[in-house]
Amino acid sequence: MQRENTVSIVAASGMGGIGKTELALQYALKHLREQTYPGAVCWLNAREDLRSQILLFAEKYLNLAIDLQSVDAAWCWARFPVGDCLIILDDVQKWTDIEPYLPPNEPRFKLLLTTRLQLQEDWVRLINLDQLPPLAAFQLLYEIGLNESLTPTDQGIAEDLCEWLGYLPLGIKLVAKFLKVEPDLPLQEVFQQLRAEKLKQDSLLPIEAVFQLSWEKLAIAEQQLSAILSLFAIAEVEWKWVEEVVQLCRTEPVQPGWLKRLLSLGKRSQAPAQWCLLLEPKVLERGRRRLIELSLLQRVGKGLHQLHPLLREFFAAKREQMESEEVMVQAVYQVVLAEAQRSFEKPERSLIEETTAVIPHLEEVIKITQTSGSEIEVALSLAWLAFLYELQGRYSEAEPLYVQALDIRQRQLGSDHPHVATSLNNLAGLYQSQGRYSEAEPLYVQALDISQRQLGNDHPDVATSLNDLA
Repeated sequence: MQRENTVSIVAASGMGGIGKTELALQYALKHLREQTYPGAVCWLNAREDLRSQILLFAEKYLNLAIDLQSVDAAWCWARFPVGDCLIILDDVQKWTDIEPYLPPNEPRFKLLLTTRLQLQEDWVRLINLDQLPPLAAFQLLYEIGLNESLTPTDQGIAEDLCEWLGYLPLGIKLVAKFLKVEPDLPLQEVFQQLRAEKLKQDSLLPIEAVFQLSWEKLAIAEQQLSAILSLFAIAEVEWKWVEEVVQLCRTEPVQPGWLKRLLSLGKRSQAPAQWCLLLEPKVLERGRRRLIELSLLQRVGKGLHQLHPLLREFFAAKREQMESEEVMVQAVYQVVLAEAQRSFEKPERSLIEETTAVIPHLEEVIKITQTSGSEIEVALSLAWLAFLYELQGRYSEAEPLYVQALDIRQRQLGSDHPHVATSLNNLAGLYQSQGRYSEAEPLYVQALDISQRQLGNDHPDVATSLNDLA
């Protein structure tokens, strides 16, 4: 910004609430005190009428006699004092909105923009702002809202709270101010309230308002894409999964309540006519670029994208108001379970990497199906998650999931159903892999008995059970 004989335009870019305006304000105040810019320090709100603001600044701070009817911004810029001038344009929505009002191309004018856009102009130096590091986020929460010694338990809760807020400066500041005015509320109680009410909690309502501004800039197709992304976990999402989800969103009339009737993986619900506007690949790609441009989606690697946790909560709330939510849920359910199966089919050397990528999304699918799907769906998801845990050697985490899946199938399908035999085999296999042979054998025997009675001695599942028992 302060290079001599150089025209400087710097844009601080990032999602709403990341701290762009605060950063620009602190920079302006610091250099105003230090008189780094002897010409002037001028703050302009890019969302408002720029011409009027420039003229009023010139009249008030430069003591210029202004004829508001005949004078334009260029006339004012030409009369700014000699010396470097810092011009800040806060919250730029489009480059074309500000271009007619920019100062002349002279090295003494240093421009600092704040924007949610990923500006592509070659002459703009773009600085992308990210969330705070965990330690800095904790320190901000502590200094504003706690400012007293914490027990080890409360310190852990505070760290979890910062993580839940996605280390977003605005979110941490708002919660910290809430804690400051409610010092007698236990930290655990505040955190529970936040998780229950999410962005509707009083202290976080300003964040919802900030996100709403970005939401209103999205076309319907882009809003649908945001809703689909909110169904994935707070983790890296492979873009090919999103493409597969979109392709499962068909255009026939919907059959209400599909989740209550779906009993096996592979059934497709039918979407409301013409509801999905993302089926054309160009539209989907344009939507992806638009979300990135508005700092609503982050590209974290080749083919990998991720939502900020609070944006995900905001998009999820919008999704719940959409008539097509059930179709989106089913499509994500199918894609994630299919990806879990693909992970199993990969070569052995890639199993750990592949399963690690899909596990958080499968965990999220389970949460969704537990609230809106059938118990059979839940059992299938639990069984796959347990299997992936088992592949990674996480036996203590796999066992209760296998047991839960078995219990659901016994209650829903009856003790003699072939799917119950599958669950018995899964649990027995886990015990066998740990050397717990005395626990595995009776389960294998029980599974074999069910398969023989229900499927006949020549069925492949019977042969599998015999091999397992041998």
